Amino acid sequence: MLSIRTIHKASQLLALLGVVTFNPQALAIDPNRQAAIEIESDQAELDETNGTAIYSGHVIIKQGMSRLEADSVSVTATNGRLESIDASGNPARFVDLNGAQNQTVRDIRGESERIHYQSETATLTFQGQARLEQDQNSFSGDTIIYDIEARAIKASGDQSGETRVRIQYQPKAEAGDIKPTTPETSDANAEATQ
Repeated sequence: MLSIRTIHKASQLLALLGVVTFNPQALAIDPNRQAAIEIESDQAELDETNGTAIYSGHVIIKQGMSRLEADSVSVTATNGRLESIDASGNPARFVDLNGAQNQTVRDIRGESERIHYQSETATLTFQGQARLEQDQNSFSGDTIIYDIEARAIKASGDQSGETRVRIQYQPKAEAGDIKPTTPETSDANAEATQ
């Protein structure tokens, strides 16, 4: 649970950076761009002149139903408008649980060595042992780009060809579909008919 002191400190840091005063459409790690942004970390360094902030030590950024966790995060803003967030960790993680509130939207969970958020394009780029899950489907590769607004995914392997893209897709069952049988259920069905 966040203490009021921690939230107040994070709010002060955001205000110093100018993040609170810009158009709320500029930051959207959550599709609900109007939601408050909370940042927690063990340490923070702010440079208002250059529009940068560096957070380190189990950094957690929350907005609405989205959450970004990393060992370190740097935030860049120009004229009080967020441009990018760069996170690194072992691994850095992103979770978007908007599916819990909206049945037409699927939850997203991703992790990689580095995560880059680009405000202008509303994309998250996962690099280095990247993995992304959407419902029961999973994607892995060296780089995965997730478009937050379109909820679209692009994945690629590394340049050497050693890391290839892997996708596991689970088709949704339709009403009346026959469930696939496994050796255990086949044996049980055979015994029941005898």
